[in-house]
Amino acid sequence: MTGIENNYLSYGREHNLLHIVTSGKRLYISEERFIVPTGTIIFIPEGTRYITRALANRDCGCSGIGICFDLYGADGNKLALEQGIMHDWSDYHNLFIKLFLDISQCCRESSYYVLRTKSLMFQLLSRLTCDNGADQLTRSIIAPALTFIAGHYCDNLPVKAYADTCNMSESYFRKKFIEYTGMSPIEYRNQLRFSEARRLYSEGLGLQEIAEVLGFSDAGYLCKLYRRRTGVSIKDDSNYDVV
Repeated sequence: MTGIENNYLSYGREHNLLHIVTSGKRLYISEERFIVPTGTIIFIPEGTRYITRALANRDCGCSGIGICFDLYGADGNKLALEQGIMHDWSDYHNLFIKLFLDISQCCRESSYYVLRTKSLMFQLLSRLTCDNGADQLTRSIIAPALTFIAGHYCDNLPVKAYADTCNMSESYFRKKFIEYTGMSPIEYRNQLRFSEARRLYSEGLGLQEIAEVLGFSDAGYLCKLYRRRTGVSIKDDSNYDVV
């Protein structure tokens, strides 16, 4: 979306919102005026009054995934949070996007997925609010691999190549990588590939060409893995820009 404005100045938000910008930029106007780029995670409490507008250019549209939710205390009453837009988190290495995608997928399914949705929301909120010393240490020691994978995700390299960038044994690297990202190195690499596949498909490239660019053996294998991960096809997939 480009230029479409959402105005919450009169009544404020009806629900709490977590939103991740997956491409382009968004303008927010509340007590201050600021622009958030791709990879930024926004939290806006219920009742916050603001205006937001999608910003895009010829080369990049604006899209994102939004999750609306309410919080309740032990007494069953809804919790009122301090109003104001928080944008202190940046998903530099796509560590949060997996949770956003999983929650979005669960919300599109039947009520059978309510418990899983709550579990994923707890994981997401905990990850955002509890970045403790242990997490920071793990992040620092696998950071070279995260950076390396981000620059070489089209190459079918073995996990050992990623472990070598951190000067770790392959087994210990796998353990620390899963501990921090919640997925294996190959799953993480595929997550980056899937994001690029959506972009390339939106630009008109065919699935076979996309598969070859991203390092998959053929289009059929790419589509199979993509559907297994997201529950939908590349063609049908879309980001929900709930702001």
